Order: sequence, then C-alpha cells, then structure tokens
Amino acid sequence: MGNVLKEFPQQLTGRPPEKVWAGACRSYGIIWGQMGRAVVDAFGAKGAEALREGQRRVARMQVPKAFESGRFERNAKGMAEYMLLAEETLGMKVEMEPGATAERAVFRWLECPLFDDAAKESTPELCRANDEFEMEAVKLVHPQLTCTITKCRGNGDDCCEMVFEMKK
Repeated sequence: MGNVLKEFPQQLTGRPPEKVWAGACRSYGIIWGQMGRAVVDAFGAKGAEALREGQRRVARMQVPKAFESGRFERNAKGMAEYMLLAEETLGMKVEMEPGATAERAVFRWLECPLFDDAAKESTPELCRANDEFEMEAVKLVHPQLTCTITKCRGNGDDCCEMVFEMKK
C-alpha cells in the first residue's frame, strides 16, 4: 500500500484544502462506481456478489474500530452518526433526518457518490451490491440493528435513503 503525502503536490498548493479533498474524494468515488459497474457488466450475478463481498470486507475492517472507539452508540442513531461523519469526511452530500433516536434514524445521500447520473449509469442490482457495506455494518454494531433501503437513485428516486432501526 502506498504512503500518503503530508503536503499537497506542487500543482495543488494555493488551492483551498477542502476543495482539493472534495475533488480527490469525488474522483475516487467515480473510480469505485465504474469498477463496480465493470465487474457487474462482465460477470453478472457473480460480479454483483463479488462487489457485495468486497463491501462486507471493508465494513469488517472499518466499522468495529469506529464503534470500539466509544464515539458512537451501538444503536440506530449511533449508526447514522457514524455514517454522517464518515461520508461527510469524504466530501459527500449527506444528511441525517432530524429527530433520530436510539431506536430509529434515517440517513440520506443527497447526491450519488459513485455516479454522476445514477439513474442512467447504475442499476438497482449495482446499488444493492454497494449497500452491502451498511447491511454488514449494522450486524457488527448491534445484533438487533437493521438497515432498510427506502430510496435509491439507481431506481430514479431523488436520493438514496436508508432507515436504521432496532428490532423489538
């Protein structure tokens, strides 16, 4: 794995760091989207499963560390707060619906982080494969926590939305 430079390359000096960061993250989001698209196009259902497994692996690497830090409660609101911090850090346009509780929280991507036009470039199958990160994450956070996808830009919805809930 490569090393991250502590300073911006010469051609980026003088630009606001938040713009450089947002541009870099957007570039990586597009790369992830196109890589997923290529895998699903080339291998169909097996490619979608490979993408889902990749998302599960990433969740297993990242989520336990975040919750073991004690920064987030192991409930619906804590899961949405974790997603908010992680996604905003990457420059994504996201929100957590006001009124979140330990029992229920709604999280939204207001713009697709992977495609410029998700309704044209993605498919519901591809979106579901990418959502596997959150599906695996809730299992790691709490055995009673669930994640339900309620909106999907790949279906033409105005945003991607998921609801985190604690089972009763």
